[in-house]
Amino acid sequence: MDIYISNVEYCGDNDITKYKNIECKLYDGNNLINACEKDSNITLEEYLKNVKFNVNDYSNTCNMYKESKLYSQIDATDINDKTLTYKVPLSINDNCSYWD
Repeated sequence: MDIYISNVEYCGDNDITKYKNIECKLYDGNNLINACEKDSNITLEEYLKNVKFNVNDYSNTCNMYKESKLYSQIDATDINDKTLTYKVPLSINDNCSYWD
């Protein structure tokens, strides 16, 4: 089974904060599966438009995913070096074809 996540939409307010550094990682529990490129001097909305995870041959059964703890973690550091962390839980629907 492959994992492909892209075209993430930000549903927050009109946040125009430009972050000094933003990075995004994909986890299964405590295990890092994949990471996307870091970026700087960018808003969260701009960054999320370009987030892509592509993991080939991660698992050969859907049942493993249904019981796993997949999530994406986004760390955004502002100009005062304060880091905001967002954890976005991910799940699979019953036919194991699409991510919720």
